[in-house]
Amino acid sequence: KLPVLPNELEVFKIDDAGNVLWKKRYTITGSEVAHCIRSVPGGFMLVCETDNGADYDFAALRLDLNGNVLWSKSYGTNEFDIPIYVEPTSDGGYLLGGNSRVGIYHSSVYIVKTDSSGNFLWSKKYNTSVDSIKTINNLGDEGIKIGQTIRIQ
Repeated sequence: KLPVLPNELEVFKIDDAGNVLWKKRYTITGSEVAHCIRSVPGGFMLVCETDNGADYDFAALRLDLNGNVLWSKSYGTNEFDIPIYVEPTSDGGYLLGGNSRVGIYHSSVYIVKTDSSGNFLWSKKYNTSVDSIKTINNLGDEGIKIGQTIRIQ
């Protein structure tokens, strides 16, 4: 396996007329792809995949309104974990959702719950026949809704 090198992710904020308000670059070791950036209270959440040297994990960056990093964390299993979506929760934390793959054919939905500082609270894997998770909706006391793409053969 080749050494894991740092890559840069670039994020910029534009106004309603398309003018750039700010542009920032973030260096994340082994980061391959940024999958989602969401407005959250007080700033933004960016989720991407990161190569830990053995497989891929979820990476999350919490940014303030000016794009400054408040914290960054990674979460994962011993499989290839690809984050797709992030959803703020009513308790101030976050749900990160994506897929956990073994090889190229078997995929599970993988959900990580964090507190407001990005500290890991729990994770769950759900074996399904999905091709990819697309969205997560926090329904408060009613649970979590996960939108998926199903491959029909």
